[in-house]
Amino acid sequence: MGVEDLDELNQRLAKLIDLKLPKGMGPMMNRGMEVFEALRRVGLGPSKTTKAPVQEVVITDKPDVPHLAVWSRRDGLIAPRAARGLEHERDEEAELNCTHMAFGMSKRAAENVVREIDRFLKRHT
Repeated sequence: MGVEDLDELNQRLAKLIDLKLPKGMGPMMNRGMEVFEALRRVGLGPSKTTKAPVQEVVITDKPDVPHLAVWSRRDGLIAPRAARGLEHERDEEAELNCTHMAFGMSKRAAENVVREIDRFLKRHT
């Protein structure tokens, strides 16, 4: 997404809930880039001529809508500081006790995400 896309998205949002979306930090501050580079070095990733999928835009401002950051310090891939953001980058945060993959694979984690979203929406409706 480019900056223009983010501006247009911001105008259309009523509420924002993110799962581990990096905020306020460059993309190299997360372990995902380390994994990408390690795979490329051993020939398992894209060729050396392929650029890393880096989003150069660093989001430091909170959208003008209620924003919930769902994150986990046990993520292992997204740095906690990036996932949760600073106070001015979100309205609320919900810390879950799960790994990065569990966010999308674990029934318990999914139930916790839904519960946190439900609580957030009830407070901001």
